[in-house]
Amino acid sequence: MLEKIAGIGLVTLLTLALVGGSAYILLRPPDTPVFHTAHGPDHPGCDHGQDRGNDGGGRWGHGHGSEVDHGGEEHPAETWTTVTGTVVALDPDLVLQTEEGEVVVHLGPEWYWDDQGLALEIGDQVAVTGFFEQDGLEATRIENLTTGQSLALRDGSGRPLWAGRGRGGRW
Repeated sequence: MLEKIAGIGLVTLLTLALVGGSAYILLRPPDTPVFHTAHGPDHPGCDHGQDRGNDGGGRWGHGHGSEVDHGGEEHPAETWTTVTGTVVALDPDLVLQTEEGEVVVHLGPEWYWDDQGLALEIGDQVAVTGFFEQDGLEATRIENLTTGQSLALRDGSGRPLWAGRGRGGRW
């Protein structure tokens, strides 16, 4: 009898958690982050004049650009900049040595650019076009000047190409 009550209680608890989580996802304000990054605005890879480095998490920019729902915020091409430099690190993000110093570049998930055939090696010369956010450059396009390969990572509004149509195709 006690096992039956415990089982019913567990099923009820799991059902409430599922319903509550679903309600939160469906009813949250559009500017609420969907996922939180493992690092905040004071991340050592942040390009705000602080020391730079890597936090040891992730691999080659995995996940960046899709971690936070920016509430449909667009980054039109006229706000983009191009940075040219030498690849000095690939884990967890691409780090470029430029004339101005090191720049952390988020390429998005490794599977996307790996599926597209983009190969990067330490020492390669690259040109990255993108927009700056709180912890680095969000790449919209990358060109490996050493190999001649290039890859678009985001559309003209800055939306990640690996994200699919999203929001019921309203993008």
